[in-house]
Amino acid sequence: MNIKEKISSLKRIPIFAKVPEGKLVQIARLLTIRKFNDQSIVIEKGKKNDTFYIVWEGEVEVIIDDNVSILKKGDYFGEISLREGREATATVMATCPVSLLSLQADDFRTVLSDNPSIEEYLEFRSEFGNYVF
Repeated sequence: MNIKEKISSLKRIPIFAKVPEGKLVQIARLLTIRKFNDQSIVIEKGKKNDTFYIVWEGEVEVIIDDNVSILKKGDYFGEISLREGREATATVMATCPVSLLSLQADDFRTVLSDNPSIEEYLEFRSEFGNYVF
């Protein structure tokens, strides 16, 4: 995967949509690919999450109590846990072999401090309410 593909993925995410191209290049360089096998836990409810993820290939399911939602290519998760440092309130599990673009917490905080305008786009609400995952 090249930088242009990573930038294209970032542009489709509302929290990065208004970030200037030059800053997107900086963010894209920090993204790494992480692969998970079918049924692998990506984020576990009650545990601290230190990574922001973008689904690149495959699907993951978000499990909150008895509710399940599927995230596909271009969908993202983990940004609120990074920003607020709270434990995850959902479990995210691969439903098949999946490739995720990932951004570590320290890098994420650097991006936010270098780009304060991103902060106003981090008002994320899942379809299940104000959950953090």
